Amino acid sequence: EAFWNCEAFMWRRKIDMEKRKLIRNELQKILGANDLKNLDIGCGSYCYVPSIAFDCSKKMLQLNDSSLKKVCGDLEKKWPFETNSFSSITAIFVLNYLENIDSVISEAKRVLFELGKFVVVISSKGVSELHQLQEKQSKDQLTWKQEFLKYFDVVNCYDKEDLWFFVCE
Repeated sequence: EAFWNCEAFMWRRKIDMEKRKLIRNELQKILGANDLKNLDIGCGSYCYVPSIAFDCSKKMLQLNDSSLKKVCGDLEKKWPFETNSFSSITAIFVLNYLENIDSVISEAKRVLFELGKFVVVISSKGVSELHQLQEKQSKDQLTWKQEFLKYFDVVNCYDKEDLWFFVCE
């Protein structure tokens, strides 16, 4: 948490605008333009689609002016949301920084509607060398897919401009 609070002011500059635009466009294609109730986990200071922002860093959340609502909490513990609360969950550049992946994916499954989508984006090359030092998980694309398959059907998995997109239902 301390690392991310310190990074809060710089995080928006870590991902260039073209990469952000690519991610936003891909999410819009995946999720559609419907009035979705999205939970963005580990969102930091930026949500790519209108979302409830859920992050461990209060400072990151303070800077997140693209969220609908902000919730500070531990992603690796039981989430403060009711079962079947969201039509979609996005996890952009976050899962590789967490230790208890099973807990996170299990909670995603719990709070999603029955036909909800869990969309994960992971950088295949890492965001920066400094951030790679903070990573708790370093997996290849196939291994990530196998993690998601424990709880979800992975309906799409693809690589685009050094980003791995996983669409789970």
